[in-house]
Amino acid sequence: MPRIPPSKEDGPSFPRPPPRWNGHGPAPPIQTPPPFGPNDVRHRRFCCFIPVRWGTVIMSLVTSTFAYMYALQSINRLMSPDGPVGWMTWVDTASTVLWFLRRRDAKTVLGAVWHIWVHAIVGIYGIILLALPLSKERSVLVCVETALLKWQSQHSSDTIPAEMASKAGEACAKAVQSGLIILAVIWAVGLLVELYLVLIVSHYIDELVDREAAQLYGVDIENPNPPYRFGAAPEVQQEKARAGAWAARRWWQLDRAERDLVAVSTGAKLLLFPAYRSTDFEVHRNWLAVTHSLPLSRWYYDTTSEWTLDYPPFFAFFERFLSSFAYIVDPDIVRLDNLGYTGGAVVAFQRTTVILSELVLAFALFRWARTSQKPDYPTAAVIAGSVLLHPGLLIVDHIHFQYNGFLLGILLCSLTAARDNNLYACAALFATLLNFKHIFVYLALPYFVFLLRGHCYLPGGKFQIDRVVELGLIVASICTVSFGPFVGAGGFSQLRQIFSRLFPFQRGLNHAYWAGNVWAIVSAVDRVLVKYLVARGWPISTEALTSSSRGLIGSTTFGVLPNVTPRHTFALTFGFTSIFLVRLWFDPSYKRFLNSVVLAAMTSFLWGWHVHEKAVLLFLVPLSLTATDDDNHYRAFLIATIAGIYGLFPLLIKPAGAILSPSLRANLFMFSSRTETLIKILVTLLWSAFVLPQLRKVVYRPLPSLFAMLVDKAETLYLYGFVFLQLYTTFLHSFLFPSSSAASSIPGVIICSASAVANGTCVDPAVAQQATAVSEASMEFLPLMLTSVYCAVGIVWSWLRLSWGFLTS
Repeated sequence: MPRIPPSKEDGPSFPRPPPRWNGHGPAPPIQTPPPFGPNDVRHRRFCCFIPVRWGTVIMSLVTSTFAYMYALQSINRLMSPDGPVGWMTWVDTASTVLWFLRRRDAKTVLGAVWHIWVHAIVGIYGIILLALPLSKERSVLVCVETALLKWQSQHSSDTIPAEMASKAGEACAKAVQSGLIILAVIWAVGLLVELYLVLIVSHYIDELVDREAAQLYGVDIENPNPPYRFGAAPEVQQEKARAGAWAARRWWQLDRAERDLVAVSTGAKLLLFPAYRSTDFEVHRNWLAVTHSLPLSRWYYDTTSEWTLDYPPFFAFFERFLSSFAYIVDPDIVRLDNLGYTGGAVVAFQRTTVILSELVLAFALFRWARTSQKPDYPTAAVIAGSVLLHPGLLIVDHIHFQYNGFLLGILLCSLTAARDNNLYACAALFATLLNFKHIFVYLALPYFVFLLRGHCYLPGGKFQIDRVVELGLIVASICTVSFGPFVGAGGFSQLRQIFSRLFPFQRGLNHAYWAGNVWAIVSAVDRVLVKYLVARGWPISTEALTSSSRGLIGSTTFGVLPNVTPRHTFALTFGFTSIFLVRLWFDPSYKRFLNSVVLAAMTSFLWGWHVHEKAVLLFLVPLSLTATDDDNHYRAFLIATIAGIYGLFPLLIKPAGAILSPSLRANLFMFSSRTETLIKILVTLLWSAFVLPQLRKVVYRPLPSLFAMLVDKAETLYLYGFVFLQLYTTFLHSFLFPSSSAASSIPGVIICSASAVANGTCVDPAVAQQATAVSEASMEFLPLMLTSVYCAVGIVWSWLRLSWGFLTS
């Protein structure tokens, strides 16, 4: 920043900053000007050099867009063009203008003008959308008109009784009133979060101005008399002192940045209350009912609902704990026969429990960042914030609905305990985690090798049996607390029933929506070969044509390639993981352990049996902790994160076309879009724009070779490919393959039984051509298949990158 000579209008002048101390002799005295604040003339002068506050504008835009989006989604029925949408726009705009003008800064006024323009565009779009007639639920005027015309046609009368018109008007008015209440709540929450974000950004700008002024005048505003030491820069000493003070605080003592991060994260997740909910929402509601209504011995036997309890006992106890509060909120939530209950109380309750339970993740991240061994603790804070606001967690937990946040928080607490050499706490936390969700069993081998080699063997190689016994007692005690009540209630048959629920190997290789792993690539290759052979008249079994590799739920049977069994996937997963464990055995350091945990999670995701796409979070979160270790880790983190997040996009499957008429879809070019498309894309882009540059600038990038440059270009092209993939799945596919209803007829058209295949008979060529034509006209699962395969390529490449670095470093 250039120096600004003081002028008479700016108040009293200040002495020139003293020359820098060269380390010889006593330190020169520091000339400290009086403290200054927002009202000081110098503060206003430095404000003139602050650029346009795009952070404030972007944050306000995000919260306002979320509020408008869900307001439109919640009350798109029965809303007139001159209703509260315009009123909400003007009030929100006025409040924003007043706030920005309060700063009396020309550049913030420019930001206010930009904000008003955004509000106007969003408001106009909302008015147009609400004014147009919808397919099932119409605007207020159209609703009243339709009701009256229907009565007139039924009674063959030219006049409409006033009583009938009054009833129609009352019915529409009630619907409008309920919509207005929802709109008011959403708008109020969005406005509060928006204003809070503006306060945060303005506060940080003030702090930045103070630091720039202090740097100009050579003043340390935090420590006026720092202890100077020979050979150490005062800035380095000050940074270390701040890092030490930051790490020394108790877990409940949050600083301003941590409080702001929790508040912003909570506010953003509150806006997602009305979002799309998957069947997992009913799954967890049913578990609340099962654990509250049935005795302990019947929890894992109940089949009232198809969504049976299939998580370990600690999670069942967690659901029982929540059910006590659910009964107070709404007794209908815990009724066992109240299947499919989606009242407002249950939505608010379950969404709130996810947010509150995620505080465990916030605690784990803050604890990890405070005690991080990185040279610059702000980088660790950026990583912690990026995980807490991770788009994958927002999509899976707060829209799709699951409880992954607090489970990953327990995992991070265990990893932090391992870093702090508190290995007993590390073992206890991981054993607790296994009894919450059994998918983490894939990480058990790295934990076992690390604890055995790093704790039970002394540096000289002597084996300590007493330490093995101590670790075994810790794990056995936790498992006894978990499974003991069930054994006491129903004997050891309870254990067999629990494990039959936890490991249902009768399911197929792939989930209904393929996870982005190796088997997605294999299944896609098999589908292409099947279509090719059918077109050429080769016999294909009906079982292969109707398998779950077409997007249906059931066992997976390949038509051309050899079938894969659970034994094959277990052997591959264990084999690749063992390679990493050998390296960990000879170097049981914390860094090696953390990387082996990441690689074990990625290996289980890529080669496991019946892997869900949501399991990508199992390695994305711990991988974030290693993102700034070196350039190889950062590139692997970048590609795996983008591919993993994009692979979660199809989880939000609520089509916008379900509420729009065909003509309206054609006019608005929204025929193939999804109501949550804007959310998932916007959240991912904002997260990438704020997080990735901050991590990139602290990673040392060595001088690349020619091969490394080519790989870097290929990776960049791969990342750009997600833009074209999104355009295809959203728009182009519906243009190229408009028919999607013929898919169900494909198995009936292609007639080739298993016995016919055994006899060597082929399908009739005409039938094969007809089947191919129907298949080409449908292609209804092609977007999902392309998404899975494209994401699988990126995750496999990241796995290869990390594996090579792990084994050769």
